Amino acid sequence: RVNLDLTEVPEEDRVRLGRELLARRIGTLDPANPELEHVTSLDLSRSDVLNMDLEKISAGLKDNVSLTSLSLWGNPAITQEGAKHLEALLKNNTTLVSISLSGTGVPKESQDKIARHISTTRLEKAFSRLRLHDRRFPVMNLAGASLDDEKLSELGRLLRKNTVVKSLLLAGNPAI
Repeated sequence: RVNLDLTEVPEEDRVRLGRELLARRIGTLDPANPELEHVTSLDLSRSDVLNMDLEKISAGLKDNVSLTSLSLWGNPAITQEGAKHLEALLKNNTTLVSISLSGTGVPKESQDKIARHISTTRLEKAFSRLRLHDRRFPVMNLAGASLDDEKLSELGRLLRKNTVVKSLLLAGNPAI
């Protein structure tokens, strides 16, 4: 990021430079980029992201298996059109477990829909790890995962058979 707010660079040049830098960051999402497999979060907050940028971002992340967090807060030009690109992305990408959309122009109902989809994906992954006794995950973080009675029953059933999980985080689940 380059902050030119306190410089004498003309606004037109600031905008152009900002767009060029954003285009470079989006360009790194090319699936052929070998470094992308090590990236777990992408912070594009307050970067003047547009709906057309989200189309490119979604295409670049479609088959990505490493990125878990995408921060888009503070981009008011992202609207319902951009949300549709994210919804399409989430149909294919099950790795993303966090997308921040506060301070965007995405309607609340679309933000809620995306959050529900992500929550469901998180739970499915967590339950799968429990079923497989995946030793890489001794801490199970289900904070804010919208657990209801049915999901809590399933979680309890899976935990009775699991010997790997040593810590379970459940804060932010209103049903508990």
